[in-house]
Amino acid sequence: MPTGSMGFLMVALIVLYLCASLAVAGLGRQTALGFWGTFFVSLVLTPFLIFLLLLAFRPNQKARNLLLRAQLDAYDEDD
Repeated sequence: MPTGSMGFLMVALIVLYLCASLAVAGLGRQTALGFWGTFFVSLVLTPFLIFLLLLAFRPNQKARNLLLRAQLDAYDEDD
């Protein structure tokens, strides 16, 4: 087990990696993988790579507007 400043650095890097994976998972919650799928994939690969893939394959503006409209219509039906 590492001790001293190396141990602290290792723990800090692990916490940073987990936080980055959680942030990327938050961005991926509206994808086919969902929050947890994106989280686990970013743990296995890297959060940076998954972030780039999410940016590259996000829907265009028209598709995002249609999705938002459908979500708002579904919310209105619940009332």
